[in-house]
Amino acid sequence: MARPGFRLQPVLNYREQIVELRQQELAALERSLQVERMALTAIQGRIYNLATDIQNTQQRSPLDCVLILNQYTYMQQLQNREQEQKTRVADLTKLAEAKRTELAQALQEKQTIEKLRERFVIQQKEEDLRQEARTLDEISVVRFLRESRVEEPA
Repeated sequence: MARPGFRLQPVLNYREQIVELRQQELAALERSLQVERMALTAIQGRIYNLATDIQNTQQRSPLDCVLILNQYTYMQQLQNREQEQKTRVADLTKLAEAKRTELAQALQEKQTIEKLRERFVIQQKEEDLRQEARTLDEISVVRFLRESRVEEPA
């Protein structure tokens, strides 16, 4: 007689798919976060270079006020972009943390079902051992009865 399999296997399969999906989503967020951090670093580098250029321009003898004014205006634009970029990085960091939490929860749910499957496998093995012991007991009883019948007529 065929024994029933683990009844929650479809649930376990679903949980595994959810874990894989959460991992992919987290990886995509991490890649986006890395790109945004690199963009922030680039903006900060441009700000530093511009500040150096402004400083060099101011040290020259004939001051070019229009150039310095343009550089300060550009500096303000870069600083605004830097703030926007920092906001994007902070938002993506929060999203990534939320996704990590979802992944941890999905992993925990999957592990719960896996533990149930492990218990099921252990119970199946124990049942197999009990059935084997019953069969061996029956064989021993039959053998004993045969041997005792053979000895009686003599």
